[in-house]
Order: sequence, then C-alpha cells, then structure tokens
Amino acid sequence: MKKKILIIQTGNAYPKFYENDFNFSDMIIKGCGRPAASFLTIDVFEDGMLPDDFDKISGVVITGSKYMVTDRLPWMIRTESWLKKAREHQIPILGICFGHQLLAQAFGGVVGNHPEGTEVGTVLVDLTNRGQKDPLLEPLKASFLGYVSHTQSVLKLPDDAELLAKNHYEPHHCFKLPPHVYGVQFHPEFTEEVIAEGIRTAKEEGAIKYLSPEDRHRASVGIESGYIVLKQFVKLCETIQQEKL
Repeated sequence: MKKKILIIQTGNAYPKFYENDFNFSDMIIKGCGRPAASFLTIDVFEDGMLPDDFDKISGVVITGSKYMVTDRLPWMIRTESWLKKAREHQIPILGICFGHQLLAQAFGGVVGNHPEGTEVGTVLVDLTNRGQKDPLLEPLKASFLGYVSHTQSVLKLPDDAELLAKNHYEPHHCFKLPPHVYGVQFHPEFTEEVIAEGIRTAKEEGAIKYLSPEDRHRASVGIESGYIVLKQFVKLCETIQQEKL
C-alpha cells in the first residue's frame, strides 16, 4: 500500500469556500499537484484522531485555522504531542500559518499576537542565505511574493530552529527544525481569489490593523511561489521515502 501525505486540518477556510466543499485540505491538494487519493485528511479541530502507525505516512501538512495557538485547546495539545512523535520518526512536516505557529510552540518557541496587529494581503518575503540553499525553498527567488492572513506570529523560534525566510513585518516567515520539519507563516495554498476573500472578510470584521499601500496593490496580483513550495514539499517526501527503501 502506497504511503499517503497526511493533512492535519485545524479549522475551516473562509465560508465562501468550505461551504462549497473547497476547504484548506482541498486547496493544499490542488497546490501539490497530486491525485486526491495520495492524501489523507483528518479534522483534529473536530476531535479527529491522528494515526498511531507512522509507517503509512510519507509526510504531514498542518493547515491554517481561525483558532489561536495560544488558546491551548485539548485538540491542540494532543496534536503537538503527536507531532513530536512524527518528528522522531523523521517524517517531513510542513506547518502553514497556524500550523507554523503550532510547530514552533510544540518545540519550545513562543507564539503570541503580533505587536503591529493583523496582517492580510500579499507581501514580499526574503529568503535568508540558508533559505536560498534549502531544498524546500531553493527554486524561489531571493525575494518572492506570498499571501498572508494572520494575527498571531512566532515571536521566538525554538532553540534548534534555522531561520529560512523573513520580511520587514514578520521576522520568522519560515523556519526549519532538523531533519525535515518546516513552518511557513505565509499561505502557499492560497490563490488570488482566496486572499481577496480574506481581505474582504477582515475589512468587514474590522480586523485589519496592518496593510500597507504596497500590500493593497499586490493583493490583486496572482503569484506562483506558493504552489512551488507545496510541490517541493511533495518531492521532498518522495525523495526521503526512496532513501528509506
């Protein structure tokens, strides 16, 4: 039986999408460019139970969420514990937004509200020297556009984390924990349509506290960097599986 990439769904996408059967997991699958049968989705925020058999998993993706990591809900604590075991099994993990923050907290980092408030839009992200050489991000330009929608951030990285990307607003846009655990604050699964809905929703709720004129302009620009990251992650999972054979 072929191993699957596990998608840990930690919340629903904007209602416009999940009410039409297009949730975070569907966005990720589309971006990865692999058949849906290659993935297994578990909704941990609805108390879905994560598998005990790590031999059936080739990789893990943790979605974004409307919840806050600092809420420390029971399902979050259980998921953190499971992720520690997955890392021990050297399974590649990619945490997105909330997932990025959950990984940081699970492994000793600090998460909290960003001091400058909510960020929604399309922003420039800069790779560090390590990021430019890392297999997940190597195909990207040194500075690339990414979609963002978050209120909380990783305020302090885990001690053994390597910083791979940052920008003027978010000092920890991507980090890596050896051997194959990644967190990205930006949303690689988002499209132009999704981020436009995110901006509309945030404005409606009065949630946007930070959105520069440059970001407002870029919000209307379709980008490809996110799908590149997702496809690179799938390749990484496949490569590691081949090495284990």
